[in-house]
Amino acid sequence: MGERHVRNVEVGGSNPPISTILAMNTLCFYAFLDVAYQETTALAVAIITKANDTETIVNRYWRETSAPHEYVPGKFFKRELPCILRVLDEVKEPLEVVFIDAYVWLPDGRPGLGAYLFESLGSTTPVVGIAKNRFYTGQERHLFRKVYRGKSRRPLYVTAAGMGVEDAAQLVTRLAGPFRIPSPVKAAHSLAGKILNSLKGDTIHGHQGRNRTISEAL
Repeated sequence: MGERHVRNVEVGGSNPPISTILAMNTLCFYAFLDVAYQETTALAVAIITKANDTETIVNRYWRETSAPHEYVPGKFFKRELPCILRVLDEVKEPLEVVFIDAYVWLPDGRPGLGAYLFESLGSTTPVVGIAKNRFYTGQERHLFRKVYRGKSRRPLYVTAAGMGVEDAAQLVTRLAGPFRIPSPVKAAHSLAGKILNSLKGDTIHGHQGRNRTISEAL
């Protein structure tokens, strides 16, 4: 993949406010993405839930990719974006928001994985980044919000494209699960690892596990 530049992407975006998103009907869905790596193999997973019920898995998709791009500091998107786009090609549900375990924006407003993903989706589907580790210095307050969940004193770092960062933080606060890591985020990470470990070298893709609760899926 050659060098890319994100254009015409507003930091935070201007999509519908949180009150509008939460009021939308049950035909709206969220996708929670994760990618696991093993030597020269990558396994991308998409956990699908309804927007108004993030505890129940509506569908699960995965795609295996061989020989992912080597990790380059500051250019994480080159490694992960092709994997994510492949699994999203499998998704049939209309997605209201896509959640990733990474940053959307890097310090100084440089585009991260989420910004490139937002552009790749036609700049129409909001992307929310839920990062576990601090990457900002604290001077880029307009780019991220800290979200504390459960009883944890460690925040999650939320960034967004296609919607306001305040609205994105509220969404993350409302996601299912009593702990720091939202349940569907944990489910995506767990599923990616389990499937990757079970692979025997054959390329697989598909979906299964409709209408299961997060606890049943783990």
